[in-house]
Amino acid sequence: MEPPCPVAELEVEVASRLEVIDSLEEAAVDFGLAAGLDRESAQLFGLALREALTNAMRHGSGLDPGQSVRVSFARDDTGSLVLHVRDWGPGFVPAAVPDPRLPQQVELGCGRGLFFMRRFADDVRFDFPPEGGCLVSLRKRLR
Repeated sequence: MEPPCPVAELEVEVASRLEVIDSLEEAAVDFGLAAGLDRESAQLFGLALREALTNAMRHGSGLDPGQSVRVSFARDDTGSLVLHVRDWGPGFVPAAVPDPRLPQQVELGCGRGLFFMRRFADDVRFDFPPEGGCLVSLRKRLR
């Protein structure tokens, strides 16, 4: 069973196509601005969503447009903004992803997406439902 999701203000399921990421990132920025984030915070939160979507599509769906990724935009009961990205891929072990700042990792490009998500969201959670895949939750507190 998937962890409970706050009441979604918007939920969409899209084909695993990189072309849709720009629009979803823009929607996340607009969502943040409408909720009261300043422009820079909203843009960085949108960038965190971009990274989660890119990972879900590349690694979770293998860029197969026949597969989908679900995205939801919500506010939780504390008023924080929450973005969820759900794929049905093989999953992964977050702790096994190397720190991209390590000298031996800098040129490889591996782990940058997780690094940016953790940097630009106040809380990042990875859940792995028993039926497979990954549910990434990005939370941004309103100040």
